[in-house]
Amino acid sequence: AGKTDIMQIQKLLSGFIVGLPSDPKMIFHPKNYESTEGKALGLSSFGAVFEDGMKEIDTTDLNAKYHNDLPLLLEEEKILRAFQLARDIFLYTNRRLIDVDTKGLTGKRIKYKSVPYKHVHG
Repeated sequence: AGKTDIMQIQKLLSGFIVGLPSDPKMIFHPKNYESTEGKALGLSSFGAVFEDGMKEIDTTDLNAKYHNDLPLLLEEEKILRAFQLARDIFLYTNRRLIDVDTKGLTGKRIKYKSVPYKHVHG
């Protein structure tokens, strides 16, 4: 019985959808997701639900997080701007929009929605 690494499959599909021919070859290494798995946001984040408005947040830590800890971004992809609304985060990269939707009271379930810019119509 083998195991499937969903994050590696997500990275492969992202490469096909938002990758460019000039991107470097993707190399898949075994990852240890234990450090991020099952981490709840805690009850202090519950108060964030009641805050008003969307605020812009710093992209420096987010770039590191979504490249290393939770490899959601391609190697050549960078977060240009990020906004937070309650516990949800909207990431605008140089290739797509990513909606990080935190679910439930504890924040254990997180839904990621990736929309390439070619499918965004305004």
